[in-house]
Amino acid sequence: MAAGGNVLRSGGRLEDWSTRALYRGCGRQAEKRCPAIHPRCRWGAAPYRGLPTPLQLPLGFLYVHHTYVPAAPCTDFAHCAADMRSMQRFHQDTRGWDDIGYSFVVGSDGYVYEGRGWHWVGAHTRGHNSRGFGVAFVGNYTAELPAKAALHIVQDVLPGCAVRAGLLRPDYQMLGHRQLVRTDCPGDALFDLLQAPGPLRSPSILAT
Repeated sequence: MAAGGNVLRSGGRLEDWSTRALYRGCGRQAEKRCPAIHPRCRWGAAPYRGLPTPLQLPLGFLYVHHTYVPAAPCTDFAHCAADMRSMQRFHQDTRGWDDIGYSFVVGSDGYVYEGRGWHWVGAHTRGHNSRGFGVAFVGNYTAELPAKAALHIVQDVLPGCAVRAGLLRPDYQMLGHRQLVRTDCPGDALFDLLQAPGPLRSPSILAT
């Protein structure tokens, strides 16, 4: 991340933020003590189809998802980037959406992958897309939980970054997808953890 809100693309050229730049592949990130976020250009995103709709920030919700398919957690960049491209193809070509639906995706490699990002309405939580960010864990969490590092990112690091940057309200709520839409997402194991005292907090799971 370069100073002044620019991103250094793989070719070494600085590019300022714009809708055009975002949907060529590189998107904007919040800059204040954020987790490591792989921008769209890094994981090889295809262009957005159409024109994105801006979010009216700050938002009041963070919606938690699991991808279900891919079902296996991704544990390195190559695997996670391939999963991102696969999900984007499915969302665009099969579902007919403009782009990958999620705002962000979190891998078991300890990194966040930019989907629609902080500034554009997603397609992750029907009827609620303009009110919150949709964050998905790569994997199927019906019977098991995401990696501790991934849980910590979604519990603390990513929302803390968004609050400090004025993108998420300090009194935001973290909800599971199934609390708003008829679905099994984000999986029974992950949803049970969401319902435990303190969102995504379990000393036995998150203890270092």
